Amino acid sequence: GAQKVPLSHQVDEFCSGGQIGPLPPETNGFAVIHQVDGNVMAEVSLKGGLPNTTYNVRLIQTPSGSDCFVFDGTLTTNGQGNGNAHIEEPLLPGTTDAFAFSFGSSEAGQARPNPGRAQGAGSR
Repeated sequence: GAQKVPLSHQVDEFCSGGQIGPLPPETNGFAVIHQVDGNVMAEVSLKGGLPNTTYNVRLIQTPSGSDCFVFDGTLTTNGQGNGNAHIEEPLLPGTTDAFAFSFGSSEAGQARPNPGRAQGAGSR
């Protein structure tokens, strides 16, 4: 079933899904990750990002992590720094879990911060 998990700022992940270090107490929104009809989906909700900014979003299936370095979509924040994205891709063979994270884009050479990452079971 679907699982709602927090987006936490600056959490590092292995492509295979293992979290590096403890989860910070502050969150920047959430993601709902689930599987439906042979697809894995993530509804990502970012709160408190940079206003009017587009972030890249990745949906990574584990344990393979085969699409770890592929951007699967974008999320654009409004004037308050809040935004939502729906990401969906075919379920890969052997997938037992998935996690989503958004990654700061760069514009005019200025680096944007990572707003957060979310990990959750529910792909199977």
